[in-house]
Amino acid sequence: MFGFLKRFFGDNNEKEIKRMQKTVDKINAPEPSMQNLTDDKLMSSTDIKN
Repeated sequence: MFGFLKRFFGDNNEKEIKRMQKTVDKINAPEPSMQNLTDDKLMSSTDIKN
């Protein structure tokens, strides 16, 4: 019986992952456009300076 309810409602970990997925997607969204940047261009697009 508990297994059925767990499959139907999900467990706490699954709920937490589902809740956080939108935030993770927003964080990961700029990654493809940043992958090809050189170190200099990447540094110039941030506030961090050496």
